[in-house]
Amino acid sequence: MQFQPKNVALRDGTVCRLRSPAPADAQAMLDYLRLTSGETPYMIRFPDEVDLTAEQERAVLEDRLTAPRAGMIGAFIGGVLAANCGVDPVAERRKQRHRCEFGIAVKQAFWGRGIGGLLLDEALRWAGETGYEQMELSVFGENVRAQRLYRSRGFSEVGRVPRAFRLGEGVYDDEIIMIRDLSGPAAENG
Repeated sequence: MQFQPKNVALRDGTVCRLRSPAPADAQAMLDYLRLTSGETPYMIRFPDEVDLTAEQERAVLEDRLTAPRAGMIGAFIGGVLAANCGVDPVAERRKQRHRCEFGIAVKQAFWGRGIGGLLLDEALRWAGETGYEQMELSVFGENVRAQRLYRSRGFSEVGRVPRAFRLGEGVYDDEIIMIRDLSGPAAENG
């Protein structure tokens, strides 16, 4: 999906441009993924696992622009990719077409400005307009800040996978599964 670009003001008054990352953003996206994967233990990959070439990433971004039921929204500040989120179908089979997955990362230099909530609100709106009835996500058990954001937007915990993430030798974290109904009253407030 192609997100309709728009400018929004963040908490601190900074102007943020929301738009779909384009194929020309491939190298910036790879750099962003490597950086965010190393800034916090709460990403699903380590920096060295971001292993696509710029050409491969260009193809991924091109596909995302034309996918009718999947998309990304990038948050650009001063031309710099500060954050990105994605919405993807859980599956395309009729029994699961009503469900989508959400993922997000914000560069540490931009934490605390409201970008995460802004992107989540846009993703919720888009997912509802696209016909999804339920948004799902997973979050690290120790990532209390993200859990607080998700709960503030109507998500609730529905399960937990103990020791789902291996962060290092003998260091694990649980995976918390959260969902939000996009068809009920909470969806209208989101």
